[in-house]
Amino acid sequence: MDFQKRKVGELREKVTRYFQDLGFSINPHLKPKKSDKSFLRILHQKRRLEKLKKYRYFLESYYPAVREYYRNSTEINPEDIQLEIKFIDRKKNPEDYALFKWWNLVWWSLPYERSVGRRIYYMLFDVNHNLPFGLVVLQSPVMYCKARDEYLGITKENRDYWINQSLYGQRVGALPPYNEILGGKMVAMSLSSTEIRKKYRKKYANKKTSKKKRIIPPRLLFIYTPSAY
Repeated sequence: MDFQKRKVGELREKVTRYFQDLGFSINPHLKPKKSDKSFLRILHQKRRLEKLKKYRYFLESYYPAVREYYRNSTEINPEDIQLEIKFIDRKKNPEDYALFKWWNLVWWSLPYERSVGRRIYYMLFDVNHNLPFGLVVLQSPVMYCKARDEYLGITKENRDYWINQSLYGQRVGALPPYNEILGGKMVAMSLSSTEIRKKYRKKYANKKTSKKKRIIPPRLLFIYTPSAY
């Protein structure tokens, strides 16, 4: 028993020290020491570096392929941009999947995390310039979000019904050089495209929810994302 208590104490101390190093205060609950955006970026930096270290081999091995896209690229002419949606499927198109994963890991301040529940990944691709334009990662949303629920008039009694017809934007953003010409706004606008709703309907038709085992209409009614930065 003493041995178990000692191990539990050591583990608690290790976890506490880890979060304190990240920038949390513990008194007694976890809370960031500051709330400004620059501090929050620093707060996530350690976790982000851990992820980059974990996928170091993949990042290094695929870097030449990513660089090849930009080797012959000329100056971007906004009038010549022509976008298409590429839904990401590792088995059907491993090259698009690798390109998507590489940028997903290196470009965002928030660390890469695996998405949960229902999910749709896609990349906006500029076919005229042969360059990736932006990335979107959609996943099942959290069941309770006060701001979202109050804005949409969603109540506790029917929350799961409506939330299971929506998605959360974990990643929504433009890649360089398109981020310099307001490309992020175009990526955000793509969330309302017919292609996304069709993809969702096809992928989740007749699928049961994991908790209540209900078949809910495969309608993608809304997508939301809180802006971190």
